[in-house]
Amino acid sequence: MSTPALTRRALAAALAAGAVPLAGADEARARPMGDREVVLGLLALEQRSVLVYDQLVRSGKLSGSAAAAAELFRGQERRHVDALTQALKGMGATSLPKAPSPQDARGDVGELIRLAAEHEMESIRAYYEAHAKLRSPALLATAASVMANEAQHLAVLRQLLGRDPSPVAFVTGRG
Repeated sequence: MSTPALTRRALAAALAAGAVPLAGADEARARPMGDREVVLGLLALEQRSVLVYDQLVRSGKLSGSAAAAAELFRGQERRHVDALTQALKGMGATSLPKAPSPQDARGDVGELIRLAAEHEMESIRAYYEAHAKLRSPALLATAASVMANEAQHLAVLRQLLGRDPSPVAFVTGRG
């Protein structure tokens, strides 16, 4: 049984749909989120991160350093999922979000890398915003560490695209 082909529009829609729990509606912003809610949103985002890099690796369109980077980043994203899952279990969570189903990536190498870079920007922004909401020092430390790793991913992806790998002095996920 084959899965539907993943287009740029479909991936963008999936990423945007997943961002809703992180961004929240105006009412949700009016009340502070607890650590568990924040980490649940970050976990869903990290699960999509694994999917993004899995699609890049499985596409067979990357070679050399780009393929090695995608494999490395996929492994790091899996470790982020594991760390957030353990944090949630430590908070007593029993119901965790399910990972999205894999799909085949379509597009040229540049487009696939651009999609990964856009996802990394979304991830950085989510972790940046999580810092204002998290209360636990241990979770803040984990979020800072993961955000730094996402920025490393973005720098490499930008370099693969021929862009300035570090265009800003302060990383917020906004440009």
